[in-house]
Amino acid sequence: MFSIKCLVMNCSDWQVYKKGIISKRAPHIPFKVEVDELFKYFKGGCYVRWYSNFDEAESEKFYFVIKDGDFSMNTIPSKTRNMVRRCISECVVQLVDLQRIIMGGGFEVYLSECRRFNRKGFGGNVKSFESWARGMRNAAERGEEFLGVFYGDAIIAYGVAKVYDGIVDLVTWKCNYEKYKNFYPSYGLVYKMTEYYLGKQGIKYLNDGNRSFTEHSYVQDFLIKKFGYRKAFTKLNVYFKWWLKLVIILIVPFEKCVKNKVALSFIRMYKWSR
Repeated sequence: MFSIKCLVMNCSDWQVYKKGIISKRAPHIPFKVEVDELFKYFKGGCYVRWYSNFDEAESEKFYFVIKDGDFSMNTIPSKTRNMVRRCISECVVQLVDLQRIIMGGGFEVYLSECRRFNRKGFGGNVKSFESWARGMRNAAERGEEFLGVFYGDAIIAYGVAKVYDGIVDLVTWKCNYEKYKNFYPSYGLVYKMTEYYLGKQGIKYLNDGNRSFTEHSYVQDFLIKKFGYRKAFTKLNVYFKWWLKLVIILIVPFEKCVKNKVALSFIRMYKWSR
């Protein structure tokens, strides 16, 4: 369980993301939320989303996937251990600077992951090298850290992590399974990231994010089954502008027919916050 004294309302603790006004602080930190002030400060926001009762919520509708407590090779399943050992015996997994990822072939890893998700029917807009590299540089400027998995001189996987508020967000991780599947790069990367960051002084937990509103990814199930991550049930709070709430209420009865991911996200946000 995690608890911290409530903070004073501060607009700098929030950001606009996909038309929503979202807290930038760790989910275990409570907030004084003044919705009217946030809408006034962030002109482009259509709703405000925040969290409360982290890891203490009675409802199991909404959660974050986290890893806390003890972690070692002995705490993961034997089959997972074998895959981790295969990776770390054949590859080097280490903290690296951004340039090594950009110049060492990280973009090819990104493209491989895009092709894999596209085959699963979850493909999106693929970034150009310039756009991908710019995003990585922006992450570095925000203080995010990078881990790479190397087979010889080739980078076969990388992860991005953000350390803040006494926790670590696993921002993203990408693997080239087209060429290096037999080395189990995701297993080695996740194991080393978890081991490294849980060992850092003052880190409360690793956070892979909240329950997905589009529910298209298997990543969180992978972390739970293979590496002992768990669901921290949390209260989801969402305040929609009146016209958006009206639209959502009107389309909720037709949820099974809705294919648009944005619309589905709004429906689930509305339902899981009730």
